[in-house]
Amino acid sequence: MKKLFTLACLTLYAGLHVIAQCPNNIRVQNITLPTCGSSNGKFDVLIENHGSSTIQVSINGGANFTSTTGSSITFNNLTSNLYNIIVRQSGSSTNCQTLKFILRSDYGSGYTATATNATGCNATGSIKIGGGVLSTDSVAWLSNVKPNFVTAGSLTNNTISNLIPGQYYVVFKSASGGQYCYSTHSVTIGNSGTACPAPTFCGNATDPSNLYPNGTFGSGGNADGTNAQINGPALADGITQYTYQPLGINAPQDGCYAIANNTFAGSDIGTTPFNGGWYDGYDHDYVVTGQKNGYQMVVNASFDPDIVLQQTVTDLCPDKKYQFSAYIRNLKTDPTSIPANLSFLINGVGLYSTGDIAGGNRDWRQIGFTFQPTGTTATLSIRNNAPGGSGNDWALDDIYMGTCIPSIKLNPIIVPCDNPPTQATATLTDGSHLYDTYQWQVNKADGNGFVNIGNVETGTYAADTLLAIVALPSDLGTNPNTYFGWQYRIVVGTSATDLTSASCSYTTSQRLILQNCGLVLPVKITNITAASVDGKGKVNWQVGEQSNVFMYEVQKSTDGKNYTRLALVDPKQGSVANYEAIDNDLSVGVTYYRVKEVDQNGTMLFSKIVTINNSNNAAANIFIYPNPSSNDLFIQLPSNKKIKNAIILNAIGQQVLATGNLNDVVNHIGISKFAPGLYTLKVITTANEIINTKFIKK
Repeated sequence: MKKLFTLACLTLYAGLHVIAQCPNNIRVQNITLPTCGSSNGKFDVLIENHGSSTIQVSINGGANFTSTTGSSITFNNLTSNLYNIIVRQSGSSTNCQTLKFILRSDYGSGYTATATNATGCNATGSIKIGGGVLSTDSVAWLSNVKPNFVTAGSLTNNTISNLIPGQYYVVFKSASGGQYCYSTHSVTIGNSGTACPAPTFCGNATDPSNLYPNGTFGSGGNADGTNAQINGPALADGITQYTYQPLGINAPQDGCYAIANNTFAGSDIGTTPFNGGWYDGYDHDYVVTGQKNGYQMVVNASFDPDIVLQQTVTDLCPDKKYQFSAYIRNLKTDPTSIPANLSFLINGVGLYSTGDIAGGNRDWRQIGFTFQPTGTTATLSIRNNAPGGSGNDWALDDIYMGTCIPSIKLNPIIVPCDNPPTQATATLTDGSHLYDTYQWQVNKADGNGFVNIGNVETGTYAADTLLAIVALPSDLGTNPNTYFGWQYRIVVGTSATDLTSASCSYTTSQRLILQNCGLVLPVKITNITAASVDGKGKVNWQVGEQSNVFMYEVQKSTDGKNYTRLALVDPKQGSVANYEAIDNDLSVGVTYYRVKEVDQNGTMLFSKIVTINNSNNAAANIFIYPNPSSNDLFIQLPSNKKIKNAIILNAIGQQVLATGNLNDVVNHIGISKFAPGLYTLKVITTANEIINTKFIKK
């Protein structure tokens, strides 16, 4: 398909396969650019495959139509302007297609823009313009959907100063030639000092929240592809220099885009666009999830470099590192076609270019880089660099902007009561060494949530890791019950100011929990449940992170102290997974379950404990519920038994509550003030029977 020097594409799609005898290929070709201020331009409107019908074409959107039965019409004596081209059948009030086409004038190739390199990554570079630029002409040097022009005469010594290293797009516009008389020059400001950080992706985990608006382009219909619409809605105004045109037999055309579910056009068209010259396929989400209802941006790039997408993101954190990336797929099956080539711009400056992405490969490819904003707002743009001709057709999806976050590992400690730990530690891993400030917090289970403990600390990285330390209570060994259930976490940032901002600081879901006299770490198991199903025990758990996991061991206990192995489970692929284990020998009474995670390096981490109370069995003497419980504990005995006293003991055998006068069949005890953990309920009946059972306070 031949590329144009200007924007030309369909803006009203009338269903070409429905309207009889309408052309199925309408486009502008054979363009002659006019001289600025002159009317010596021309172009042809191609109108193919309309049988013997008479076709009428208007190029000014008015009532003056030119008729033909041929395959094209030539329009001469044209100035640079925006032309609204209407194609219809003779005598018909229904339009076949409406195209918008900009015929521009070239301001001239003799005008120059010469760069002076910056020193380091500072804003010390400059661009000097020359070659006969008039003082009344307009100049813009940042690439945006709507460039901000100044007069050349307002520049000091014809120089644009205070520029950082990067790729700039200097646009000259004639004062007398109208708004469509301009020329664009690509200028690169280098770096003659200390090298800037190389453009890379985040070297560690990436923030799951996407700050780039509508980066996935949405979805429609069902996940299995049923009821999905091939074409999605157009993008909002002001974020692209391309024109919306739904996917069709020969669409989108040059300088146009579609928001499409697929590129084989489904049953609507029955083939890939442009006679099979494009690869077929769904959007990038299909590759990741298998769902068939997502949208992608399908681009038939124009000849001139232009902004494909532009969004402004606010509430950023200065000095943090962010990733700006996307997935691209060259749609051309011909490897000799003109490749795609894109630049990523921050605040109008090209800071990363993809290089050529050739056709002949249908795979999605991730492109992008990391950057650090200098303020709280950044305008993010993706720009087409490739020239016109046959090719430069591609799909874009899953545009992402998010914080590059460190890897945080809270280090578990499991020790006996006679040797309590004095401190807890966390290991931060960050190849950029940006997250060097941290604050430990503790939740004392007193209703106040997490509060700061100790001072804000700044550490030093060694081999990309930093060890963060917090002191534990000095009397942990002598008063363990006081601290039972306390939870510790760490909040990190690039500065002390970050720690006071929820959007600029970072923490993980990991918690260190005081149990008995040591610390355990429910690191990666985000949820665990146990239930009795058809007389068997069923344990389910979900993992939110399982890098370097060797195996999971499901353990059971009938006394809450001594555990035996129930099952070994291999880790699944992916970072998030669900697991299940079955206990075919469910004991009468309370059975306790936990999951031990064993990492590749031998580290062992335990989940929280969950229970199944099988006391509904006729042989059981007592039933307590709910178990685990947060606030209230209900005790149920057989109807021939009544409670004289109830005593509650903590995990180390200390009595924490004693009560009497519980002589109803269903009895209630408030436990909201208890620290989380494992307890024993001792019930003494009026017949002086003693019944012991376990429960967990959440």
